[in-house]
Amino acid sequence: MSQPKPLNNLVLVDRASNPQTSEGGIALPTTDEPQQFHGKVLDIGHKVSAPLVAGDTVLFSRYSGTEVKYEGQSFLLVREEDLLATV
Repeated sequence: MSQPKPLNNLVLVDRASNPQTSEGGIALPTTDEPQQFHGKVLDIGHKVSAPLVAGDTVLFSRYSGTEVKYEGQSFLLVREEDLLATV
């Protein structure tokens, strides 16, 4: 499956999914679950100056990014200045 190519200073991120079970094995409800604010970098735009490569895990703020769906898969496009850290 192909993925969109980010332009300019955008970073394409695969947002981390919420766990479906707790560490103790208890099934967690999927309604009203908090969103994760980290994800894996899939691709970077050509004007990104940060030292990022595909595969890095990044942290971003709560309201940053634009969620896009492409070929049935969800991605997040985040501006470089909205990235907080790499982990």
